[in-house]
Amino acid sequence: MVGAATRTRTLIGVHRNIALAVTTATVFVLSVTMAPTASAHADLQVSTPEDGESLQIAPEEIRLTFSEELFEELVEISILDADGDLYSTIGVEQTPPPGTDVIFPWPTQAPPGEYSIAYRVVSADGHPVTGTISFSYAATAPEPSTPEPAPSDSTPSAESSTPATSPAASSPIASAPSSSSATESSTSSSTDSSSGTPLVIFGVVLLLGVIATSAIIVRARRRN
Repeated sequence: MVGAATRTRTLIGVHRNIALAVTTATVFVLSVTMAPTASAHADLQVSTPEDGESLQIAPEEIRLTFSEELFEELVEISILDADGDLYSTIGVEQTPPPGTDVIFPWPTQAPPGEYSIAYRVVSADGHPVTGTISFSYAATAPEPSTPEPAPSDSTPSAESSTPATSPAASSPIASAPSSSSATESSTSSSTDSSSGTPLVIFGVVLLLGVIATSAIIVRARRRN
């Protein structure tokens, strides 16, 4: 009986040791598997332009896409020239939803050459992430053409340079006598003719009277 009890205790201890070993191994495997996930931070996934890309003309904007959301107000962008000197600093205060992209315009006054974009962002887990991409371009973007100014009002036009003609010379209606003037002329002439008719009649009657008187005087003299 004593030997059986001792043997049972030994088996129980072995089982406990095996269970403890299995538990320890499981915890170790889980910790190793989950460690990279827990310590992962925001990484740059893609950039436009791409790192090391050579462009024909300058880009209009720069886009950096990260693997995690970023704190909107903790994004810093620096532009370095070919010698590594600071050319410009751009503070990006907001990224478009869901907050994984950083977009900022490229300075149009930057001459052709090689440039580097140094970024510093803070991911949602609070860890800062830094990195650099570089690209180059051979020419700046062409400026939009400005429309030619319209001629000012002070410039003499063809119409203004042509000497003005008088209304009487340019208008055929003005050069010809108007119908109202012709009507007035005919009316005045008819009025003059009508007013002269009684005078003619009076003159004829007077002449006849003188002739009759003369005839009477001549007859009277002959009788005497």
